[in-house]
Amino acid sequence: MKKIYILLTLVLSALVVTSCSESYDEYETDRGATIGFTFGELELPLPPGASANIPVTYFVTTVSDVDRTFQVVVDSANSDLTSDNYSFDADVVIPANMRRGTMFITLTNNSAPSDYATAVFIFQETADVTSGKSAVLKLKTP
Repeated sequence: MKKIYILLTLVLSALVVTSCSESYDEYETDRGATIGFTFGELELPLPPGASANIPVTYFVTTVSDVDRTFQVVVDSANSDLTSDNYSFDADVVIPANMRRGTMFITLTNNSAPSDYATAVFIFQETADVTSGKSAVLKLKTP
């Protein structure tokens, strides 16, 4: 029985020593910025013709000494709310030396169904920018 404990100790020691031999040098390279919304999800019933301006905050993982512009798009694969029910400025600016910003999305009930329809907003990905968390707005006619 004592030999089993010794053998088990040797095997576990070998696993610990060999598992630490991985190199993580690839994580030291510049990964670019990740930008996403801190907003989450909102369900909003609006009567026909009514509008609401929704402030939506976003955050970027990097800081720069110059203003940066990012593009917001609708994730059409995950959205079923028609575009006549929302409007927004597609270009958002994060000022120099900042990591946060706020944009406004206007929801207007022009043709919302009686059940919630969804619009998912994301940041356009580029070679230097990765899109993080999306903002989800749901609209219906009460």
